[in-house]
Amino acid sequence: RTKIEPVGLRNTWETTKSLVPLGLALFWNDFFQWMLNVYKSGFLARELGLDANGIYAAAWGLSALFVNMILSALGTEFFPRLCSVSADPEKVRSCLNEQIEISLLLSLPGLIATILLAKIVVVIFYYPAFLPAADLLVWFTLSNFLRIITWPIPYALLAQNRGKVYAIYQTVNQLLGLGIF
Repeated sequence: RTKIEPVGLRNTWETTKSLVPLGLALFWNDFFQWMLNVYKSGFLARELGLDANGIYAAAWGLSALFVNMILSALGTEFFPRLCSVSADPEKVRSCLNEQIEISLLLSLPGLIATILLAKIVVVIFYYPAFLPAADLLVWFTLSNFLRIITWPIPYALLAQNRGKVYAIYQTVNQLLGLGIF
């Protein structure tokens, strides 16, 4: 029978304090992204009306659906593998290149299909009144191609315990996205 020793507050803090900067960086990223989404939605609703906001939201949601599913599944396998080699820059580089290649191979057929069938996709998931979203869906899907190429970079920063650089990278990335918006 195993005896369980009580863990004191000091021991808990010593064990987890290195996680706090990463947690804050992840929190900041999610919070900032949420703030930008609220801003974009409010801007569209105010400047172009609720219909335009709905069209934008429909296209954005559809463009992210497939890519987020692929990247989430890949990230589940990728992050632990990347953490295991995070001390060796050459292995990290190799791991990143492999992951980008795998990501492109898995996602390109879906991206191409979404671009070619954008009108049908919008009607299937929404309603014919949302057909103006098809044009936006094509552009958002093209931007997802760039997202797929760059998505391993933040994982590498997290694996190397570089929370501040991660937060800066993600903030700049999101501000560039806002500039394109």
